[in-house]
Amino acid sequence: MEFLQATRPEIARAVTPVVQPVHIDRLEQTVNLLLSPAERESEAWRQDVVGAMRALMDADRAVMLLGQSPTPSLYSDAVSRGVIEEYLSDFAPLDHGMARRDALRLTLWSRSLLWDQRDLLRSPYYHDFALRHDILDTVGVSLDVEGTSAHVRIVLLYGAAPLPQDRLETMRRRLGLLLPVLRTGFGIHLRYERWLGAIPTMLDRIGERLVLYSLAGRELHRNVTVRRTLEEDPERDRIMEGVRSVARAVISHAHASCREVAGMLAAPEATRQDARTALARYRLRGCLVGPDTLDAESAVLVSVDRVASEPPTPEALRDRLGLTAREVQVACLLIQRLTNDEIASTLGISTHTARHHTESVLLKAGVNSRRALRKLLLGE
Repeated sequence: MEFLQATRPEIARAVTPVVQPVHIDRLEQTVNLLLSPAERESEAWRQDVVGAMRALMDADRAVMLLGQSPTPSLYSDAVSRGVIEEYLSDFAPLDHGMARRDALRLTLWSRSLLWDQRDLLRSPYYHDFALRHDILDTVGVSLDVEGTSAHVRIVLLYGAAPLPQDRLETMRRRLGLLLPVLRTGFGIHLRYERWLGAIPTMLDRIGERLVLYSLAGRELHRNVTVRRTLEEDPERDRIMEGVRSVARAVISHAHASCREVAGMLAAPEATRQDARTALARYRLRGCLVGPDTLDAESAVLVSVDRVASEPPTPEALRDRLGLTAREVQVACLLIQRLTNDEIASTLGISTHTARHHTESVLLKAGVNSRRALRKLLLGE
């Protein structure tokens, strides 16, 4: 205890230049954002990262380039796209600092580290671009994302004045503190995005009705089969309410299981529910899917199985439709898909009489076809 008390001032002095007390909340928010890429839509997450990095680094503006193809994706905070495009098209070849960064393959860098001051002040890049747009200093991070072909470059822009050396060092150390989280966050994000990119096509090829959710509860995809079912059932909102409830139960169970030292908990009943509408009954089942169960790249899959209803009893048919005893017999046979000739043979009546009873049953049921009768009574 005495050792801890003695070293606390030293620890505080070591940490303070990197993260001032006022920035602790920003650091926590940025870390949480970087490690939760599945909780937001892809483009929104990337844009949020740029804004969070600008705030954490006390920068005036920020730019991020994410290269996964010949044309990198571009994100910015407080920088117009025109300024960025002007730099990329006209001044990037004149920015010898970036050329030096690329040659040295530096991960953390600042303008003062990459440029000789006299060369910078004489350069067209500085006079015709940086000064004109009030970009008087820059600090940045460049990294390759492990397991992918992507490269991330985040540039923090300062416009008030060139940063003094001690502040530049603070900013570089602050970036260094965040570097492992940046690598991890973008690794999760890009692998998850790649995995999800293949999911819709795969799910659409499956005949089962399936809905996919992220571990944050955001719906990611409804496959073709479930969309068709929802279009046919007027009470589709009731079905989806049950689907969302199952997804939430799976997510809650997954988080609870992560906290259990003894291992997985038994799946709660809430991950298996039924949804009933006037047309049919649906059995809803949820489970985790993904590269690794319970990690940030997992997702929740909910199946929607349409369950064939039990045929109504003769008593239920009589009471529901107001049928006579003979009409009840005919209705039971119509449910079994028998033709008029087969009904006549089964009941020992003429085909004409069987046809008459069939028409009477359809009329009392308020439908105009045998198929509509089965849909009414069985939900087919």
